[in-house]
Amino acid sequence: MKRSHRIVLAALCLMAMSPLAEAQRPGGGRGPGFGRGQINIAVLVGLEQVQKEIGAEGDTLAKLNEASEKHRNQMGEVFEAVSNFRNMSEEERESTREKMQEKMTALNKEAEAAVREAVSESQWTRLQQISWQSLGARALRENEVAKALTLTEEQQTQIESAFEDAEAARREMFSSRRPGGNFREAAEKMQELQSKTEENVMAILTADQKTQWSELTGEKFELDRSALFRGSNGRGGDRGNNNGEGRGPQRRPPM
Repeated sequence: MKRSHRIVLAALCLMAMSPLAEAQRPGGGRGPGFGRGQINIAVLVGLEQVQKEIGAEGDTLAKLNEASEKHRNQMGEVFEAVSNFRNMSEEERESTREKMQEKMTALNKEAEAAVREAVSESQWTRLQQISWQSLGARALRENEVAKALTLTEEQQTQIESAFEDAEAARREMFSSRRPGGNFREAAEKMQELQSKTEENVMAILTADQKTQWSELTGEKFELDRSALFRGSNGRGGDRGNNNGEGRGPQRRPPM
């Protein structure tokens, strides 16, 4: 597994456990990227599957690969800077999370701007659709989506409450997990929690809003998330000349 893809995995793991991943909404909106607990467009365009879906080729394809690789490297530097996370106090961890969130939000905006400049209008629209599908119910916390669906203040409050409840349950789940416990079982419980949260949040929408959501996200796209943790562009062909990387499971970052 390439270093850049291990960094993406580390980022997803750390931010998924952080209260910031679900609860922080600076300025009344959500910044793009890992802070949403999901994948941002700059990461998506580095996947061969997504590149084919939007018909990226030639100069456009080269620019997308460049933007995605630059973004991964920058994210890697952010996470490498906090390698001593395990040894921090809770106060230090919270401060570190806030600084990381600010840095990652800035990097995500920069990367998405580069992607937006490289693609056509129709390609950008499809990328947004794929991104929102990837986010699922979390996309309802995006200002652009909330505006498109004309969510009321009451609905937005209910949505935030649902995610706050889910985050509390997630924290409890991780805090009660024993070291060396059954990871598969924990992953299944996490998936159950995510599915239940999606169901609860989507139930807040009216019938018309659900129709608008379907139109907004476009044709269903089955994102192969495992491609994020394979080789370049999700092909998985980079093993062999990696100084022993990929032999056995990689260590997750300390939480």
